[in-house]
Amino acid sequence: MEEKIEIAKKLEILRTSRNDADYINKDINIEDVEISRTTFEEIIDSIENL
Repeated sequence: MEEKIEIAKKLEILRTSRNDADYINKDINIEDVEISRTTFEEIIDSIENL
């Protein structure tokens, strides 16, 4: 159950980042992209290990 909560938190981080980029027009740099990519990969790994 704790693993699912962590996945949900990471998904929320990605959603917030996307909303910032899409609706707030926040400047996105390569560091932001790498953080999102790493977070995405962690989510995929976690789901595969459920």
